[in-house]
Amino acid sequence: WNSWRDSLLRTLYLSTVDALERGLDNIPGEEERVAERQGEAVKILADNGIELDESRRKALWDRFGNDYFLRHTPQELAWHITAIAGARDNELPLILVDFLEDQGATVFVYTQDRDHLFALSAGVLAKLGLTILDARINTTADGHTIDSWIIMEADGTQPEPGRRYLEIATELRKTLCDLSQNAVNVNRRLSPRLRHFITPTSVHFHQDNDRNCTVMELVTGDRPALLALIGRIFGRRGIRVEAAKIGTIGERAEDVFFITDALRRPITDKKLLERLGATLSRTLDYGQAAANRKG
Repeated sequence: WNSWRDSLLRTLYLSTVDALERGLDNIPGEEERVAERQGEAVKILADNGIELDESRRKALWDRFGNDYFLRHTPQELAWHITAIAGARDNELPLILVDFLEDQGATVFVYTQDRDHLFALSAGVLAKLGLTILDARINTTADGHTIDSWIIMEADGTQPEPGRRYLEIATELRKTLCDLSQNAVNVNRRLSPRLRHFITPTSVHFHQDNDRNCTVMELVTGDRPALLALIGRIFGRRGIRVEAAKIGTIGERAEDVFFITDALRRPITDKKLLERLGATLSRTLDYGQAAANRKG
């Protein structure tokens, strides 16, 4: 058990209480919930003595879709916008690591979008011996990406602030600044706890016309460097990750990827999607079996 899982239950509880207090016939719509989150973030900024011009704040937030605001806490929104407001493109990537209440150690990455960004970031974190509990990937309308990774050490403890945080930020920045790099080699053994479980991989696709992308839902067994491996498979096929919702419960990974082709178009070729699904299933299931044999 950890603070991130605790926060999931707390969020569910508070959302349920809020819905019951409002009345099930009076549940706020998406725009109202986004406005509430933004308002709470503005209050956090004010409470901390951070002044940010309203027009500047609106210009920055207008670059993001509603999903970004709904999937981040007001505390995160305040943290992000403060960092982004002071960042220049020639100084990117901007990488911060901090401990957030109710979530734990969180890595924040803001940079221009580029090929293999998801695979590289996940690969660096895995190579550093970190476990990714959650990943939220969001792309702006002007070609930037803002990614949040909730992490812990492989033994389930929190990374130590200071030197460890600096190491994480330094390694990520070094890798993401190298535009010639498209993969990170990771060699980590499966933990004894995970060796007892095998979760058959399942992959399903559908089209999201509102987002203008293809949605891939994947369920498989959790293991070290799982996201890095998935990202490498995407990268070899010129597939871009526009957004992602990553969830790990126990030994089971349940992830949703919003993907496009290299030209940022939905992937509608059914045969191509079938081959992608088959490759993921074959690779991930073989990886589980091989890891268990080594154990």
